[in-house]
Amino acid sequence: MITDPENLSDAELDRRTKISAERFFSFNGSKNTPNILIALAGNVEGLGKALEENTQAMRQEMAELRAMIQKSSDSSSRLATALNRITVFYAIITLIGVGVAAFQAWAAWQTSKIQAEQGVHGNGP
Repeated sequence: MITDPENLSDAELDRRTKISAERFFSFNGSKNTPNILIALAGNVEGLGKALEENTQAMRQEMAELRAMIQKSSDSSSRLATALNRITVFYAIITLIGVGVAAFQAWAAWQTSKIQAEQGVHGNGP
């Protein structure tokens, strides 16, 4: 049963403090190391192992991320190449279309010029 330390006598408080300190700083067998330090060393060792595991997992994930970025970069390059080829193809088609339209305009102009020279006015036969 826990009692309020203010209600304990000084002797009882000293006795309980001493018992708690003995438990806290008890020595592990023949070693001259308090149990608390042994437990602390175990905790630090456990943290070290967990840190190493996390580091390995992070390295693996970083390698996977690099591979994914490389694949994305390769795919992006292939897509850019395909889009560039399509653009060049459409530019060539457009130039051909403009050339045909220019030829038609020139032919119409030549036809109207020849008709004007021959006196054809388009009023019928």
